[in-house]
Amino acid sequence: MQELASGFNELEAELAEADAAGVRTAAASMSRAAAELPRLAPPAGTSSPDELGRSAKRVPVLLDEIGALAAEANLDGAEQAFAELRGTCVSCHQRFRAYDSARGHFPARGNTVSGRIALTDADGDALDDRSWVLLFLESTGGDAKWTHRRRNPKVSQHDRRFHPRVLPVVRGTTVDFPNDDSIFHNAFSVSKTKPFDLGTYKPGDSRSVTMTDTGLVKLYCNIHAEMLSSIVVLGNPWFALTDESGGFAITGVPDGEYKLRAWNDRGAAAEMPVELREEAWRTVELELEETRRVLPHKNKFGKPYPDKY
Repeated sequence: MQELASGFNELEAELAEADAAGVRTAAASMSRAAAELPRLAPPAGTSSPDELGRSAKRVPVLLDEIGALAAEANLDGAEQAFAELRGTCVSCHQRFRAYDSARGHFPARGNTVSGRIALTDADGDALDDRSWVLLFLESTGGDAKWTHRRRNPKVSQHDRRFHPRVLPVVRGTTVDFPNDDSIFHNAFSVSKTKPFDLGTYKPGDSRSVTMTDTGLVKLYCNIHAEMLSSIVVLGNPWFALTDESGGFAITGVPDGEYKLRAWNDRGAAAEMPVELREEAWRTVELELEETRRVLPHKNKFGKPYPDKY
């Protein structure tokens, strides 16, 4: 872990110096150190130890993206990918290094909001899997302009499903919709935030849509009624999705007064005011209750789906 921490600090320093070649080298070095992550064992008694494995898989993916963006001299994009890497590491540390407060916050910078949510379904039963809850901060003073500089986020169509189930993006971001299946699909949305119809396209093809306004974009397939996903378009990048145990971390937040909101696609919602100053670390716990199950919907023509397709 010490080698990985040193690599993180080196990568952070190279980004601060805006040295593209140095960023590539540091990212590659950290990738070699990150290869040891799958071998780590979480502390005894830790809940949801699988989350350590998921973080271990996410870290090298982000490092590859940082290196590729640096190779294109896109250091703004590399910096944004690094911010997600920071959030991934902080979330893991606040879970698995909580017994060591001096190191449990590494590598937090700026203000941080972290915590855990409890979630019950529409029948009032507590859910063991509390993933796909979106936590985001709304600034009471208005959002500063922020432009997505990374690779376009994707909603993949695979095995007659959209992946991911929930995709948060910042206003102005272009989202790709690749057909990674072996059959045709037709992604569409009739949402007021961003209505679109991508038409029917074959495996291997992709379409793109730029999300110009904040709000919820419910995504469906006109061929397969079971396919659905939610794109949440936000005004700033201060957001996080919960892991399976309901944990989350939002890092690098500027000083200010915010409303912390929690939401999932089955009607669960909660909010609370949060004031962040001078590199504060705010820990919160929220209880959410889903108000609905997955509801049937109509196709893009406003008609029921056929029984067979």
